[in-house]
Amino acid sequence: TVAFDMDFLKNPQVANHYRDLINLLHKQGYKVRMALWNPQEAKGIDDALVAKTEIKFKNI
Repeated sequence: TVAFDMDFLKNPQVANHYRDLINLLHKQGYKVRMALWNPQEAKGIDDALVAKTEIKFKNI
């Protein structure tokens, strides 16, 4: 499970690094899923956990 800050939705540089990590994990044979939450409630997963924000998972 990968959980980048949700600013990957608006920041192309973060999105590119996220994509590169996912591609590398796939090439190494890993099954990958993304942790996603409402970016209005929390930027990072640590903030989402503290705020008790719902976290969803997406297989990719």
